[in-house]
This record gives sequence, structure tokens and C-alpha cells, in this order.
Amino acid sequence: MSLQGVKRRLAAILSADVAGYSRLMGEDEEATLRTLSAYRRVIDGLIAKHRGRVFGSAGDSVVAEFASAVDAVRCAAEVQHELNKRNAEFPDDRRMRFRIGINLGDIMVKGGNLFGDGVNVAARLGGLAEPGGICISGAVYDQVKNKLSLGYDSLGEHKVKNIAEPVRVYRLGMEPQALRSVTRARQAEQRILIVDDEPDIRAELEGYLKDNGYLVGTAGDGEAMRQRLSEARYDLVIMDLIMPGEDGLTLTQEIRRSSHIPVIMLTGKGETIDRIVGLEMGADDYVTKPFELRELLARVRAVLRRAQAVAKTGPEAPPSTVEFGGWRLDLDARDLTSPEGQEVGLTTAEFKLLEAFVTHPKKVLDRDHLLDLIHGRDWSPYDRSIDNLVARLRRKIEADPGHPKLIKSVRGVGYLFASNVKRG
Repeated sequence: MSLQGVKRRLAAILSADVAGYSRLMGEDEEATLRTLSAYRRVIDGLIAKHRGRVFGSAGDSVVAEFASAVDAVRCAAEVQHELNKRNAEFPDDRRMRFRIGINLGDIMVKGGNLFGDGVNVAARLGGLAEPGGICISGAVYDQVKNKLSLGYDSLGEHKVKNIAEPVRVYRLGMEPQALRSVTRARQAEQRILIVDDEPDIRAELEGYLKDNGYLVGTAGDGEAMRQRLSEARYDLVIMDLIMPGEDGLTLTQEIRRSSHIPVIMLTGKGETIDRIVGLEMGADDYVTKPFELRELLARVRAVLRRAQAVAKTGPEAPPSTVEFGGWRLDLDARDLTSPEGQEVGLTTAEFKLLEAFVTHPKKVLDRDHLLDLIHGRDWSPYDRSIDNLVARLRRKIEADPGHPKLIKSVRGVGYLFASNVKRG
């Protein structure tokens, strides 16, 4: 691999795949793909919730990067807890159980791909995990053993393929009570920012919310609010409506322009118009002064639950089918159907290329960008293989490959998918 453009960093890598995936596919391919698609949305949402980033998701596998080993392990525990609940709806032989491995190590990043022993060890650890289980390396264990209340069983040192030194391996306790404790521990790390110009109110709310397990920051005006938001990640803002200088409505609008942090508005006015304006400006709820602290706490918990529900489902899933020029492509099943209703077989590389085109219609994509989207191998941006792949795909979907109407060449740049795309 060329080292040009390669970046190195230390990261926690989560690697997951489905135990017995080939058997499940052999028994019922369509049902397996539906379940996998649903479970992947859950996993992707939880990775985003725990501040991770998905780097690869070919077939039944998932690879994600986290800046923190604690976040990676907590995410894995929550994934298994959630999937265990969903698997209860299926007979035992149709349950889809993921094996997860987590490693902390040096990785190399090039384009949209991860490389290096840090990634390889995580994948090998996943292979050592039981279906529905989690295995972590000794480096991860050293980081989380005193921070997460999970049982850790030492499996000793293991020699793993293509890794010179043996790896210390630990199996996480997967009892439901332990998994729930990790999920509950997440609340203790939720951070709330109080923005109010009255010091007495800030102090009262800060003490009360801290007593109820939240981390709390305070700000007396807009400038202090911006400073706090730049210093740490906050899960909720409690905003006073009437303040000298920039008022709560203006600051709420500012927050909403750049983030989805929930906002609860505090107002000394009870008129309906003020509440309506606050909600229209982007506030998620309101409390009228004077208020009972227990009422505020109930509203805080309700708003955070709603925000967590949104994060749990992750970003809206892309449509499973798209149509273009009479063709129909099922992105989940990877089925391509011609305008005449005939199924057309695609290799993995051809499917990934077509997927890149239909998700970026009417846009010029240079070769480097296409290669990053495909994730097929360690490509070089000067590799003409992408041109060969385009030629192969044209032969399958163009009426006249010599005069293409769907995939057009842009001289000196790359390609453009010229067809309109209808999302199903």
C-alpha cells in the first residue's frame, strides 16, 4: 500500500459480524436480508449515539472507530442488549446474533478505509466471541476495567492470525443485569447546560440536577453559553427566555442553526403567545416560572428520552429501492431488474459502483471519489481499473454501451450518472 495520503492515529476499533450468516442466508435469504437491514439500522444508530463512526459495512460485517475505548465497549454492550430483545421475537434457529471484537491500537486511514494491526486484531477478537458476545483486547480492558461495571473473564493470551505478538483477551459478562447497568450508567454522563442571567436560579438548578445524577454547566449570557458549548458536548440546554442583551429566543435560534441539542425554555410569562413563539423558534419544551423542581426534572427526563429515541434509530435509513431509466435496484437485496423485468447479475464491485452512482445522481464524480465510495481494495487514484469497471457496468445497463445515456464520461474528470433517480 502506498503511504501517500495515509494518516495514523490511536483509536478503539469495533468489529462485528453475524454468527452463522451463511446458514441463515441458505435457509431464507429474503428474511435474513430484511432482519440484517433492520439490525444494521439499530447498530448504526447506536454507534452514532456513542460518538463512533462507521468505516465499513460489507455483507454482514461492521467496522467502526471510536475515540474512546469506554464509548466503544458501552456501545457494544448496548448493541447486544438491544438485539437480544429483538431476537426474542424469533425462533431460536432464526435469531441473528452478532459477535463483537474491540481493540485499542494504532490504525492507518486512507480515503474512507482503515488499515493496520489495530483493525485486524479487532476482527480476530470478534471471531473469538460467542454468538451474542463481546471480546476485548487487554489494551481495552486496561481502559475500561474500573469505569464500566461489567464482568470480565480472562481468556488468557491468544495467538491470532497475521499478528506477531500474542493478544490478551477478555470476555465481557453478558448477563442482562450487567448490560442494563451499562445502559443506565449512560444517564450519569448526560450533560446539561443552564443559561440564565440570575445567579440564584443557576445555582439552585445546578445543585438539584447534580443531585439527580447529571453533569451540569452554567452560563449567564450568550457569550458564556457559546464558550461552554465549545468546551464540552451537552445533551440538553435549559434556556431563560428573558435576559439582558441576547434573549433566549435569539440564542435558541442560534443553537438550532448549528445543532440538534434539545432546549427547554424557562419563562416568567404565562401567555400562550410566548410559549408558541418559543416552540416555533426551536425550543423542545417550556416551563413557566415559578416552577416546581420536580416538574422541571420530569420535563428534562422526557425531553432527553425523546432525544435518545431519535439517536437510537440513527439517521433516516436510505430507501431500499431506487428506479432509473426503467431499471429497478434493490439496495438491501442487491437485486437489479431490467425494464423488461429480467434480473441482471452484478458482481460486488459492479453493485458498489452502481450504488455510488444512484446515490449521487446528476453529480460529476471524479475517479478518486468513486474509488473511495466503492471501498473495493487499496486503489490508486491513477488506477484505470475504475474505467474498466465502468465499461463492464455499461455493458449491463446501457442500451448502446458505445453511446451511453446513463453513465456519461466527463473528460479529464470522471463520470456523471445522467438519469433521474426515483427513490422507493
